[in-house]
Amino acid sequence: MKVTVVGKRHLAGKSRKTGYDFDNNIVFVTMKQKGVEGLSVDSLWLEADEYPLATITVGGVYDVARVSRGYIIGFPPATPAATR
Repeated sequence: MKVTVVGKRHLAGKSRKTGYDFDNNIVFVTMKQKGVEGLSVDSLWLEADEYPLATITVGGVYDVARVSRGYIIGFPPATPAATR
């Protein structure tokens, strides 16, 4: 699924619920969606070590790959042919 990044944010800390540390980048994206007039929006939580904030470009187009449970397994920049 192709998405356009419209914002990004880094979040790190310790979960109050589990006590585990977390270190994530949140990207805010727009995308086309069937049945939606205009664009749909979503926020994606990415592992900070796999997807450094500095490598994510606001305004950039990315290909999001998810497994059946919705976990993100890929967030590469879209190839020029895919952005058309």
